[in-house]
Amino acid sequence: MLPRTLVLLLSGWVCLQGAVTHAFAQDAATERHGFTAGLGFGSGWVSPDLCPPQSCNSGIGVRAHVGWVWRKDVALVVDVAGVNAGGTGTSPFSGPIVDASVRGAAIRYWPRARRGWLSAGAGRSTIIGRGTVQDEVGENSNWGVIVGAGWELWRNERRMAIDFGAHTLAVQHRTAWVRAAILSAGFNWYQVRRR
Repeated sequence: MLPRTLVLLLSGWVCLQGAVTHAFAQDAATERHGFTAGLGFGSGWVSPDLCPPQSCNSGIGVRAHVGWVWRKDVALVVDVAGVNAGGTGTSPFSGPIVDASVRGAAIRYWPRARRGWLSAGAGRSTIIGRGTVQDEVGENSNWGVIVGAGWELWRNERRMAIDFGAHTLAVQHRTAWVRAAILSAGFNWYQVRRR
């Protein structure tokens, strides 16, 4: 039984390596250049919970960017990320909701011009509370920070990529910071040029 398991594991490893090698060979033929844009959806969390005794600490996460790749591995983008936290099992029409978002300028960097990416930026942040929100958040605008990382799961050498990303936001709320996190799948588009 053990030899058969080893053969299966080695066969899987060889198949995986072949696919990865082929994908990186495609990467070598083109490089990012010019206009870029992307949109992603997933799950988001907000901490601390601003709605006790009810919970509004999780919900839908959205991220988007538009910008310009001026080197094959660096882009300047306008990054937008936000969480609409209504809590698990809470109706967005009747229960408490907290929207935390950051809109600002960011740098997106692809180390070694490959599939992984990192981004960081700062800009205008907003927290909007509806329903029974702790200390009546209302609408509060201030400065915020956004940091992200991701991996392109699939990339067409012509311009498109599907990625999985994680973003964390720090939104200033009065004298404290509210933190939010987003895990999402996204679609990205960018111009390319042949090497």
